[in-house]
Amino acid sequence: LNSFITFHKVNNHGIAFSLFDNLDSSGLIFLNIIIVIVLIIIIRELLLNLKNSLFYILGLSMIFAGGLANLIDRFDNYSVTDFISIHLGNIYFPAIFNLADLSITFGALLIIYYFMKDKNELN
Repeated sequence: LNSFITFHKVNNHGIAFSLFDNLDSSGLIFLNIIIVIVLIIIIRELLLNLKNSLFYILGLSMIFAGGLANLIDRFDNYSVTDFISIHLGNIYFPAIFNLADLSITFGALLIIYYFMKDKNELN
């Protein structure tokens, strides 16, 4: 794409940074069940906090959307397709990721900002 971002397709059977990439089929089923449970918890949290801060709601929504997209990819391909690689010269970011991973990351950052902002307002 350019001198900082390249596309390189990788099938990731695990989770972020290829953790648990070597799980057998029963391990992958268990992993998918855990992911579904986490997505249900996020939906519950969203429904209980609809009147909360925009940062919190947007953060949860982005995490849910990214998690759901990766889960759909798992059911469709039995893995998550990662394709974005960031580098500066010969120094590479240690993981290849996808747009759903970016959504999860930015959602988490929004939630962290929400809690830090809220804590600072109390002081």
